[in-house]
Amino acid sequence: MIILGIILFLTTLHTGCASSWPSESRKSCHVIVISVDGMMPRYYLEARNNGIRIPAIKSLMERGCFADAVEGVCPTVTYPSHTTMVTGVRPRRHGIVSNNVFDPYNKTYNAWYWYAEDIKVKTLWAAAREKQLVTGNSYWPVTVGAEIDYNFPEFWRAKVEDDIKLLRAISTRGLVQSVEDVYGKFEPAAPTDENKTQVARFLIERYRPHLLLVHLTNLDHVEHVTGPFSPDSFRALEEIDTLIDKIILSTKTVGIYDQTTFFVVSDHGFARTERQVRPGILMKNAGLIETDSKGKVTDWKASFMVAGGIFMIRLKTPDDGQTRAQVQRLFEKMPGQPGSGIGSVFQQKQILDLGADPEAVCLLEAAPDFSFGNALEGEYLVKSPSLGTHGYLPSRSDQKASFIAAGQFIRKGVNLKEIKMVDIAPTIAQILKLDLPDSEGKVLTEILVH
Repeated sequence: MIILGIILFLTTLHTGCASSWPSESRKSCHVIVISVDGMMPRYYLEARNNGIRIPAIKSLMERGCFADAVEGVCPTVTYPSHTTMVTGVRPRRHGIVSNNVFDPYNKTYNAWYWYAEDIKVKTLWAAAREKQLVTGNSYWPVTVGAEIDYNFPEFWRAKVEDDIKLLRAISTRGLVQSVEDVYGKFEPAAPTDENKTQVARFLIERYRPHLLLVHLTNLDHVEHVTGPFSPDSFRALEEIDTLIDKIILSTKTVGIYDQTTFFVVSDHGFARTERQVRPGILMKNAGLIETDSKGKVTDWKASFMVAGGIFMIRLKTPDDGQTRAQVQRLFEKMPGQPGSGIGSVFQQKQILDLGADPEAVCLLEAAPDFSFGNALEGEYLVKSPSLGTHGYLPSRSDQKASFIAAGQFIRKGVNLKEIKMVDIAPTIAQILKLDLPDSEGKVLTEILVH
């Protein structure tokens, strides 16, 4: 019996990637994470009832597992959420607290959190690099300057033809040109989901990365314009499904399909909106923000960031108790008032508990059917410029994100019900045997084949 036990133990050590969990990194295994921006779980849970044809996504669900809902982070917007998915921590700790950077004077002309150096904790790509694994990226947020081997980061400025020159400059040297040599020229102003898929396929077929991140965005764009669960959004998702199928096909073409674990995820849900309110107008009228005759900010005691259904307020001087009290008085009685558009008000301790911006002293959540705008002049209450938005608290059912996994290390037939977004990164880290010590989430062991 002792000899038999030794034989079994040695066999386990040498079965490598095809069997249980080796202690070393998995250099013959691959993880592909495809984020479908704005995909609500209802799209795949109710696909048949709504006539949505998404065979690639449904196939992954059938041969793997899925969640009915993913509780995201606050605010439920793209950049904080995607950073959580690659770190396992909430915005309070990873530092990407909104899409746009806090910029009261707009010196950066509506810049976003594009740069990886702003992430304050270890990422999956950094952990993979430590294990000498090959990493790739096609348009994942907050990756400009990231230490990713083959990097095509999400970035834009003017959304004009010169933007593709910027992308060539900040991507891995020669990558964009190499992809264009195979697939043809990119759209010059902004890469399409087809272009992003071409990058992903090129990376798979040329470099076979161990970790590949892909961000597809058109569904989110359509939902903002037409609202969630519109016929146009159904068509957008069907088009994305064909792109996912192409990515899967590329793994088959180069013979790594059986060694690949696929994740299809999303960053947030969506809510229909009819009206918009602009609390910045109230702040300006209260003397908290000063502007010149052209409406340009000249000084401020308190200013804000807008994230769809969330409005975060910071102080110029953090220990300015008088201004903090003024902000509190300005908004504390507004929830529930007709036409206020404000559903809830949170103070700093509550904001920290939410895992949101640690520098915010007040956070507003919009009431149902309302969103926030950033204007400082004009009417407080206006018609919403879009039919759909997000950003609201992650506990809201319509803000839940998506999760599907299938492949080599994924157990078939598991319905996870609801998970947390912070669980995604540690689960990927477990598959690739990466060290992610900062993670707040747990490994989803129930879906893994040991």
